[in-house]
Amino acid sequence: MLLVVLAVAFQAMAGGLNVVIFGDSNSWLGGDGCNKEKGWTKWFVDDFAPASCRSYARSGATWTHTANTCENLEENIEVLGDNNVVYNQIKRAQRDVKMGGLPNPDLVIIAAGTNDVWFAKKRPQALTSDALEAMSLDLSSQGDINRLTSLTRVVDHDVTMLRESFPRATIVLLTPMQSIRFKNEDVSRAGDLIELAASHRKGVYVIRLDKESAVKRATELKKKRYTTDGVHTSVAGARSNGQLVSSKVKQILNIMQ
Repeated sequence: MLLVVLAVAFQAMAGGLNVVIFGDSNSWLGGDGCNKEKGWTKWFVDDFAPASCRSYARSGATWTHTANTCENLEENIEVLGDNNVVYNQIKRAQRDVKMGGLPNPDLVIIAAGTNDVWFAKKRPQALTSDALEAMSLDLSSQGDINRLTSLTRVVDHDVTMLRESFPRATIVLLTPMQSIRFKNEDVSRAGDLIELAASHRKGVYVIRLDKESAVKRATELKKKRYTTDGVHTSVAGARSNGQLVSSKVKQILNIMQ
């Protein structure tokens, strides 16, 4: 009886949550409305049943910036670009909340980092962060955004910006999953740096898709099942990831109670 009561209570809580998602192509595959089956966001919504869920994810997006990155709320490309970054997705969400087109989020999920690893020549400083840099961050969302070229620094900056805009929101960061396009050591390094940037933040959690997703480089190299091309999820991969994220987020929210 107690388990039934707890399950009903959680469903009521999740049903009252407004969710916003930022990220790259594997989130973008689910569509802005999180309802397309090749994206994990659709299966997350089916399992988690939030009050609302809006995705600002775009194919080609990176966490890290370049020397030419600037604030741009209008550009809508689906390839790698100076302004196709998580930062600008957040700025769009801030605008939409201010204008009344988006509820204040209770839960923010960011799934990015794949393109920072995949296109290393275009983002050469992405994996250069270290613990010393993480400890020296000024914990401010102010500053020159075109200097945010390392994962640790940009993750800290963007999380700070979210904290200032949506102080009551729980923030969950998904590390990039394994891929046939790059080495496991590199994606693990990216995951470590994202986790490092989040480690000194209250209310910020990390789900290691590189470790927990069903998408594994070794198996996808032999036969693609959870991806269509070794990078982007098939329906099976999207379902598996979405249900995994839902389960993990439920655990996080239960811990917070």
